[in-house]
Amino acid sequence: MVIPVHIWAYAFRIWLAAVVALYVAFWLQLGGASSAAVTVAILAQPTRGAALAKAANRVAATLIGATMSVVIAGLFPGERFGMLGAFVCWICICVFVASYLRGYQAYAAVLSGYTVAIIALVNIDTPQNVFTTMTDRMAAIAIGILCVTLINDVFGSPPVWRELNRRMNDIWRDVRGYTRDVLVGNQENPERTGALLAQISGLRDQVDIVAHDMADGRPRAAGARSAMLALVEIVQRVRLLSLLAHGDPVAVTVKNQCLAALDGHDAEALAFLTKLREAELSRPDIVVGAVWQIQQAVRFVESKGLLDDGLLSLREGLEPARDIRLPDRGEFALALGNATRIGIALVAGATFLVFAGWPASVAALTITAILCALSTIMPSPSKFAVAAMVSFALASVSAGIVRFYVLTESQDFVRLAVGIAPVVIFGCLLSVRLRSPASV
Repeated sequence: MVIPVHIWAYAFRIWLAAVVALYVAFWLQLGGASSAAVTVAILAQPTRGAALAKAANRVAATLIGATMSVVIAGLFPGERFGMLGAFVCWICICVFVASYLRGYQAYAAVLSGYTVAIIALVNIDTPQNVFTTMTDRMAAIAIGILCVTLINDVFGSPPVWRELNRRMNDIWRDVRGYTRDVLVGNQENPERTGALLAQISGLRDQVDIVAHDMADGRPRAAGARSAMLALVEIVQRVRLLSLLAHGDPVAVTVKNQCLAALDGHDAEALAFLTKLREAELSRPDIVVGAVWQIQQAVRFVESKGLLDDGLLSLREGLEPARDIRLPDRGEFALALGNATRIGIALVAGATFLVFAGWPASVAALTITAILCALSTIMPSPSKFAVAAMVSFALASVSAGIVRFYVLTESQDFVRLAVGIAPVVIFGCLLSVRLRSPASV
């Protein structure tokens, strides 16, 4: 297996950013210096826009979680059950909100929930240290974000819009072939239609982060949203046009004009169909079915024009003809179910740890809260749980090797940087390899 050069460059950038972040955090003598390197690992994305989008949401979520940590610690100073109850209620609220969001916004919602565990819960017996822990964590996260951004800019992290533009053009080629087959008389295939709509909806994550890509990211994102909606509209119009009678003269004319629009004659086809619609409407014996056919063809051609305009905006960074917002819809029952499950899991975990009396009970409950919260925004919680267990095992082995075999003779920073290099680089390569091709 040959790994492309840009993937190696991505892994090297993340390792270098982690090393720089650790060095700055140690130099500033932060209490949670490791959080700077952890932030770099969390923001490890092959493209610049994805890293910046996740960083923006991480900052906002940490601010919210830190503020709530101070509030909870102030309301329940030294009260274990009160603080635990407030924490469980807060993280349930965050999971409920995350169920209505998607992508990095959903991640930010759950992060604001378990940040309270990282800041307030670990100081459940020493509430006076909450503010210090909060400032150290905020500083470490800021250092990690700045290091990732600086390293990506210096070493030329690729933008998101290029890959998104390639994917959109590939999908448009498939949609155009589907459209041509339907318009020439082939029977519409529901399975093929569903596959095309699934491909289009799969663009959503990249479309959401294009705005963070470059200085002209917002018009590119607007163009991408318009083009994505236009692709859906074209598929919808084609399905309606497939219902037209094959021998109807109006239907034949309408389909021919749609085929002409596919070949790049959008303006001529739109002008012809507009005149045809006006002539049909001016007839005394108007035929509603004919007007409907023509109207669907007009909308098809208009959608084709909006698609071209959106793709042009995505490529050139120009303002598109329309700027729409793609809907985010959640179900109340699903959100309530997620919040209830997380609440039950945390209460059960806290009860078990209280009776067990383990010295590391707070750390165990914090990890439980993090994994439970993150599982609610994963496509497959069961696979996420398996991946988490495997990751913990690999992380433990890696930490043992670095600690007992690399840092044996001396504790200097250079040796630490070299020791974590294989772990970080291998993790980056593995993360890109395990992603689906559409998300790389």
